[in-house]
Amino acid sequence: MNGWKFVLIFISLITFVGGQLLFKHAMERSRTHAFGRKVAKWLVAGPFQGLSVIIISVLAALVLKEKLTLRLALGALLITAGVILVSMS
Repeated sequence: MNGWKFVLIFISLITFVGGQLLFKHAMERSRTHAFGRKVAKWLVAGPFQGLSVIIISVLAALVLKEKLTLRLALGALLITAGVILVSMS
C-alpha cells in the first residue's frame, strides 16, 4: 500500500470527525431557538447516527455487491446498539 492511500484515509477520517463535530454543534445550537426546541424534543441525533452503520452495510450489499454475512450484520447491530446506549447517557 503506497503512502497516498494512507493520506486519503487520514483525510477521510479528519473530515468525518469534523462533520460530526459540526453536526453536534448544530444540534446543540438548535435547542436554543424556538423551532429547535420543538424539534430537539423528539429528534435525538445519536440513535439515528447509529443507524448509519446498518444503512452503509445494506447499501454496500445492494450497490457494491458485497457479501452481507451474519458476522457483519451482528457487528453492525452491536455498533448501533452501542451508539444508542452512549447517546442516551
